[in-house]
Amino acid sequence: MRTTELMINDLVQEWNNDHTETHIIKVEKPMREGVYDKWNHFHDADWIEPIPFTTDSAKKNGLIDYDDDIYQDDKFNWGIDFRNYEFYTFNEEVDNTIKPILFFHDLQHALRLVGLTEIADNLKC
Repeated sequence: MRTTELMINDLVQEWNNDHTETHIIKVEKPMREGVYDKWNHFHDADWIEPIPFTTDSAKKNGLIDYDDDIYQDDKFNWGIDFRNYEFYTFNEEVDNTIKPILFFHDLQHALRLVGLTEIADNLKC
């Protein structure tokens, strides 16, 4: 994964040495070679992967109550479409495009862009 695309407080996962388990890392300092966490431990980019964002993840974070829903915030004219187990952001005012949300850090970036930093920084995996 390209760690230079990460932001402070993004959530990613890191594999253990035998590649059998992962654990969650909250990025404190992104760098080209990897990331530092809040304890100043370095995590090499080769061991880091994005966390997939799923319907279960959306439910766990209170974004949807059922599988066929659209979350919109009219103040910012954007939304997240959860239908068909696919996640998208759209912003008609900026570029009228739809962008997929595949990973937790994608959602975190979208939330920060519309001023919802506190929600982005406190999502649960």
